[in-house]
Amino acid sequence: MSMTTVRKHMTRRRFLIGAGAVAGASLLPAAWSALRSAPFFTRPLSLKAGLLIPQAGSYPALAERINAGLQAAHHPALEALSLVPAAIDVGYGAAAQQSQKLLTEGEVDLVIAFVNSQVADRLRPIFESQRRPLIVLDSGANVVRPAQRSPYVFYNSLGHWQAGYAAAHHLVEQHGPRVFIATGLFDSGYDSLNAVQQGVRAAGGEVVDTFVTHIDPRRPGVADAIEAIRSARPDSVYALYAGAPAADFVQAYLDAGLGSTLPLAGSGFLIEGSAQDALGERAAGIATTLGWAADPTHPVEVARDDSFATLGYDTVQFIGAAVQAAGEPHHWGEQDLALTVTGARNGLTFDPTDQSLTGPIFAREARPVHGTLANLAVETLPLTPAPTVPETAAGWLNPYLCG
Repeated sequence: MSMTTVRKHMTRRRFLIGAGAVAGASLLPAAWSALRSAPFFTRPLSLKAGLLIPQAGSYPALAERINAGLQAAHHPALEALSLVPAAIDVGYGAAAQQSQKLLTEGEVDLVIAFVNSQVADRLRPIFESQRRPLIVLDSGANVVRPAQRSPYVFYNSLGHWQAGYAAAHHLVEQHGPRVFIATGLFDSGYDSLNAVQQGVRAAGGEVVDTFVTHIDPRRPGVADAIEAIRSARPDSVYALYAGAPAADFVQAYLDAGLGSTLPLAGSGFLIEGSAQDALGERAAGIATTLGWAADPTHPVEVARDDSFATLGYDTVQFIGAAVQAAGEPHHWGEQDLALTVTGARNGLTFDPTDQSLTGPIFAREARPVHGTLANLAVETLPLTPAPTVPETAAGWLNPYLCG
């Protein structure tokens, strides 16, 4: 395993304070140990973090962009954050094996992993037994269920299901009650679909049809979806897609002439990654919703045009805030953390109930910026209550966008 040091944050004053404290520690080890574990302990720490990110078919640059965000960030509570990357496939087996190896052989202080919440739930016993935090990065396609919560598992997401709920509610209010939902087989296996359906109904609307495409690779069924939309005569269409299926659906929708007559709104990754590359300027004007929006003037450079770089950046801010509140990572699970996290996403909130960090939800529109399209915020949508979570968990074990 190779190791990358993200950032050192040391001044002469901090060095002198640290040197004096170490001398004192040699004389009074018990007192020093108590000080290190106290919530008010503010000496910058050097931490080692394992990093688990699988390959992402719908977003090939996922690992690169998360790494860019992690390495661009710094926090006054962190002298250094050294990253130890380890390769994993989607699912549980490799994640469990590498987590165990990082904690025992790599002696990491915590692990950052891009995994599904169901996989994180199955990893819980490993981290609880070692008393080390697992920080789950995710698009946020699944709701974290009460039974999946653990004092040693934390979530930092882009609010994909919250965005779907808010967008559906917004569609009904803006365009009328009858909403047609189109989604791909892969995209339909997460709580985001249920959240969209509930958002429509909570606003007093009706889901006139939920049409699933891309079941058979030889016959994607997008033309059938377009015909079903024409027959249903909805007030608006919500497209829950990412990657190549997103490009397939949007191209067919525009080719059918529906773009100018029937409002279309999409999930957060409809016009992101490989879909954005495939659609090019044709995607201009399409509305999407997510817990991040492009901002060409953002003071944090990595946060200007990439959601996952932003997610990585804000993860470092979360780690620093947790160190300020509770000290060494093995103490984080011993108390209910009350955190204030200032990140690249303005308005971050930490929910101690499910230990999740989320930002505001943005209604966005794809607009040209410096010769390329960017999903710019046009409105901040109100946060919505969690939908009623089905007893049966959503089907896929791979994290959304990875498969």
